[in-house]
Amino acid sequence: MILFGGTYNHTIDPKGRVNIPSPMRKQLTGAAADQVWITRGLQDGCVFVYPHDNWELKMQELAALPRTEDNAVNIRMFSMSSFRAELDAQGRIVIPPQYQREAGFAGDVVIVGVMDRIEIWNPVAHQRYQAANQESYQKLIRTF
Repeated sequence: MILFGGTYNHTIDPKGRVNIPSPMRKQLTGAAADQVWITRGLQDGCVFVYPHDNWELKMQELAALPRTEDNAVNIRMFSMSSFRAELDAQGRIVIPPQYQREAGFAGDVVIVGVMDRIEIWNPVAHQRYQAANQESYQKLIRTF
């Protein structure tokens, strides 16, 4: 599994292309190094980007869930909200237009590494998320 961290400020161009930061691109290795999966993120202005290998692990986790109606609905929603994308020669991916609209992407974006995925955020939503969760973060840090 590939693990990500860090925060990077980038832009999304008028064609919906976002450059994956070089330190993150360097972690993408193997036969599917140029392939990622893009899916809806949190409802407050972000999308999730999974490297292909991490995506396969996520699909295995979902397949192992008990076969309940709730799980079936959630698996269906997650799967049908996901698109495969390839990094171009400049290390960019294209964010589907509907996700650009839903996240409010226009110009600047914040790219963060969160464990097994990359998150691309609307900067205002990212700032709001950080402010709303600062207390929780401080509690976590105190345990280290």
